[in-house]
Amino acid sequence: GMQGELCVFVGTPLWENTIEATWATNSTILLDYGQCNQCNGSSGLPRISLDAVPGVPADQPHFQALSLWSTLARRLTEKNASRHSDDPLDRCYWLMHVDGRSYVN
Repeated sequence: GMQGELCVFVGTPLWENTIEATWATNSTILLDYGQCNQCNGSSGLPRISLDAVPGVPADQPHFQALSLWSTLARRLTEKNASRHSDDPLDRCYWLMHVDGRSYVN
């Protein structure tokens, strides 16, 4: 049916191993904003790289939010047009962004 998962997108790769060990599910997806050198963490969590936003400098406060939602819109639209196998977004029905620091203190 139409039942699907709540996918949680986490933008704090620094905590990814702790997140994986504590509260992550198979619907937790890490975000790579292209701003860190060591984003290839050792966790088994899926990861997506976010697009740059044309006309919006990366140092603008809202850049990451625009990048997240525009990337997800693009990927979901492409996914519907041509089914990718093994795409972590396939199981997503609801989308939520969480800062990993909210859970790891």
